[in-house]
Amino acid sequence: MKVGAHVSTRGHIWEAIGRAKDIDADCIQVFVSFPQRWLVPTLAEEDVQEFRRLARDQRVGPVYLHAIYLINFGTDNPELFEKSIHALASYLKAAERLGAAGVIAHMGSALSRAVAEAEESVAVGLEAALRKADNGIPVLIENNAGSGNCLGSRFDQIGRFIDMCHGDERLQVCIDTAHTFASGYDYPHTAEREQMFDEIRRSIGLKRVRAVHVNDSKARFGSGVDRHENLGDGFIGLQGLQDVLLPLAANDCDFLLEVPGYEGAGPDRRSVETLRRLLSGAPLDVAQPALFA
Repeated sequence: MKVGAHVSTRGHIWEAIGRAKDIDADCIQVFVSFPQRWLVPTLAEEDVQEFRRLARDQRVGPVYLHAIYLINFGTDNPELFEKSIHALASYLKAAERLGAAGVIAHMGSALSRAVAEAEESVAVGLEAALRKADNGIPVLIENNAGSGNCLGSRFDQIGRFIDMCHGDERLQVCIDTAHTFASGYDYPHTAEREQMFDEIRRSIGLKRVRAVHVNDSKARFGSGVDRHENLGDGFIGLQGLQDVLLPLAANDCDFLLEVPGYEGAGPDRRSVETLRRLLSGAPLDVAQPALFA
């Protein structure tokens, strides 16, 4: 189990390692291109080698890449579908060069398409991207917050994606705590949390859950809105987060913060310290208001 955060690659990609050390992060997640643009990652070989050297020497890892947000395997637009395959395959190839443990990606939206058709399209897209990359780097399917016809907000649906890909071991899962809450999993309550874990075990299997995005939620329970908040400042609260993180920690996942930061500049040392305290299982000394009641 490693604790870390999404960090900026501004400047040179290898500068992300120093930023990780600045906030005492063990592991990191990075973008290697602009997340809202169809750009293939272009990494100079000297930057790749320096990144790998610093990550090794500073003992920062695992490294995860987050794919661009534009990927949509649920679309019925052939051009968008092919661009999505190319984008994910490009990220998988970049991950191999950087020595990354995997690529975290959203599956997109069904839009106006029938959900069953969109699910089949997701499986075809995933298989095509893995085949095109041909390097064994896993894709971590991230659950989303559930707005509109977005795909992957329910764990049983993610399980269907994997089943339709014949259980490919390269398909793993990243759980986002804010997305899970916003999509209607009431995990701060014990009975509902157990039902959620039963769904994960039945449809995915806990061993496929390799990473967790740890975020409080600025949006209310079941809202379908994806808005991250600092730990303890949102509608989930510290106790709600700790209750869901500890079973995942027993599964030896890696934990990555994507919070705005207590100083507003992204995940910071205090954020990492708070996450470590939650994962330690220590009793919380902060009274938590009933924010989502």
